[in-house]
Amino acid sequence: MKSKIEQKWWFLAVTGILAALVTRYVMETAGVDLSYSFSQVVLGFFCFTGIQRAFSFTAWLAILCFSPSSKASDIAR
Repeated sequence: MKSKIEQKWWFLAVTGILAALVTRYVMETAGVDLSYSFSQVVLGFFCFTGIQRAFSFTAWLAILCFSPSSKASDIAR
């Protein structure tokens, strides 16, 4: 279940772009070429999903830690 802030388009855009860039870097560093076979697409999807969820959690936690009494914490719940 996603929080209210994870449903905002701008939040999804920022975490998605960061996750895509980091996923591309990880795949290139691991030596996976970009020939796009089925196994490479699945590997990239799992990598992207894990990284995107990690960025999302980190941002959500930062909002709660740095502004616990503001409206941002109401959005994060």
